[in-house]
Amino acid sequence: MSRGRFFTRRSTSDSVRVGALSLSVAVHLAALTVLGSVHFRRDAVAPAEAVSADISVHVVERILEAPPSPKPKPRIEPTPAPTVAPPLPKPAEPEPVTPPPAPKQEPAPPVVSKTDSRPADTVFFSGTTVAAKRVCYVVDGSGSMFGLMYLVREQLRESILKLSAEQSFNVVFFMENGQLLQAFEGTLEKASPSAKAEALNLLGRIRPGGQTIAEDALAAAMRMSDKSGRRAEVLYFVTDGFDLMDGDGRAFIQRIEALRQSVSPGTVVHTIGIYPEARDSGILARLAQVCGGRYIEVN
Repeated sequence: MSRGRFFTRRSTSDSVRVGALSLSVAVHLAALTVLGSVHFRRDAVAPAEAVSADISVHVVERILEAPPSPKPKPRIEPTPAPTVAPPLPKPAEPEPVTPPPAPKQEPAPPVVSKTDSRPADTVFFSGTTVAAKRVCYVVDGSGSMFGLMYLVREQLRESILKLSAEQSFNVVFFMENGQLLQAFEGTLEKASPSAKAEALNLLGRIRPGGQTIAEDALAAAMRMSDKSGRRAEVLYFVTDGFDLMDGDGRAFIQRIEALRQSVSPGTVVHTIGIYPEARDSGILARLAQVCGGRYIEVN
């Protein structure tokens, strides 16, 4: 009876073990089934080479036998262009400084030169140039020349200053009532600095007045001579017209020409009209023509 209990207990223990084993097998089978299902799904997604270890080896060998793929070229980043800084603004140039104007200088007074480089026998007067070593200026100082004398003074002053020391000259003004004013009484003087100064002083003292009486002044000029007794080669007769002359002046011209022929036939008479009337202009032109000179009209 004890043997039967022992057997019964053993059978019960074995049944328990068999049940546990069956349960363990069932659990393992379920786990394998799940793992197989997962592995099957992975194999279905993976490429064929991944099914077995041999395929993996083949894949490796194929990769090793395949030509090496070219190495990717390194990416070269573009070098940024150098940034050029904008040019600096040019500094403004300083404004030029205007120098103060030079002080105005008054013209120096004329200096009578002791030497002259001009030709020794040239006379410049009222736009004319003649060759002469002896010259006399006969100038109207009557009242009709008032307002015009400044022109005559300037022309005379310039001409006298240009005379050389080898030339001789005189200036004769005929004034009211036939009065004559001369730089040198009845003679032709050398054009020295002192003689020029004396003649220029006479020009400054002249005050026009009276009527025009020119015949005595022309006669006095034709009779003048230098220290050697030689007459004037050139005579300048300056006037604005004739107040007391009647007619066309033909008688006046004849008297002057006759005097010239008798006293100084070598003297040439140039006439200069200062704003003359038409009649007076005709008389002066004929007088110059008769006496071998030229007529110059200033208007």
